[in-house]
Amino acid sequence: MQNLLSELSTRKLRPTSIAHDASAPKVTGCMSEESATQYQSTCLDANVEEWLDLLGDLTFATAYCPLTVEDGRMLVSAFELFNKAHQAQQETFEFPEDMLAHARQIADRLQPVIAAIRESFSYHTSPAPVFIKLSSRSFKDAPVTQTAIRTKFLDLVAKSPDSSENTKLICMLQAGLDGLKVYDAYDAVMLMMRSERVCQDMLLALDHLHRWRENIVVRQWVDIDVGMEFRCFVFDSKLTAISQYNHLCHFPFLVDNADAIKSKLLEFFESSVRQKLDGHFKNYIIDFAVTDDRVWIIELNPFLETTDGALFSWQTERGLLEGQNPQVEFRVRTAPAFGAKAMIANDWRQLLEIKS
Repeated sequence: MQNLLSELSTRKLRPTSIAHDASAPKVTGCMSEESATQYQSTCLDANVEEWLDLLGDLTFATAYCPLTVEDGRMLVSAFELFNKAHQAQQETFEFPEDMLAHARQIADRLQPVIAAIRESFSYHTSPAPVFIKLSSRSFKDAPVTQTAIRTKFLDLVAKSPDSSENTKLICMLQAGLDGLKVYDAYDAVMLMMRSERVCQDMLLALDHLHRWRENIVVRQWVDIDVGMEFRCFVFDSKLTAISQYNHLCHFPFLVDNADAIKSKLLEFFESSVRQKLDGHFKNYIIDFAVTDDRVWIIELNPFLETTDGALFSWQTERGLLEGQNPQVEFRVRTAPAFGAKAMIANDWRQLLEIKS
């Protein structure tokens, strides 16, 4: 939910009408063709298919629904249509029937995969939700377009002890996370069609058809506190830095328990993660989630500036991230961020400004 700032150039990726996702694979104007290819290969190397088998039960139960090249092209075209209507502030929008028919075809393939994952874990509601992403990233930018997210946000704010900006940010994260619960395959495909992140990742994959192995990734749903996700930086197979993932929010319990959380994450990485990835990944960014009973691996990301640095700066602290400090740096936000609302994407900022 970071502010979306970066822009893809036209050298390797065809631009959409808005192309400003800071985590999107990109190419700078001064990058050579060889460097551009290497850069984008590094992005593809972090796709879930490249690391899932190595990590086994350290992450969530997962199954794949393969995407065809035609599926990828449809998802790109769908977002371009949706975005054009969104930018024009159209009050209503409907995808053309041929796209809806294609979406139904994808959903028909996806629904059995959802059913299979549901059978692999227990949950306190029935049917259980699942989490769905593509090979690279989730479509977490799409749920804000749902009325249900706004309703959930207002409900959370109404139940909160205060209406400070920090509290609203936390409620926004919780509502956005709730919006990623998937119960129906067709609903999931419709969210993909509204996601800039999906569009950009499909553009990258379509420009590397020799490596096409794109999937809809269906994962076990685990309830995770939005304050208990962490971004970990690994350079030369050494854990160098850890930040709270949702870094615009202040979570007092993180401050109070910082030492214990740091120790838990370090022990998990050294005892369970590092050796499994040695020989396969050397420089990477890995996201963890801590629940009551364990630590989960969420995903791997490329060790590139397009991966959000959270509470670290790629521009001024690259040396730290590359292990020049002898100790692992662990950071949490110790007080509410000044002007945090200005640093989030416009759609989410509008959500914060809704009057309860």
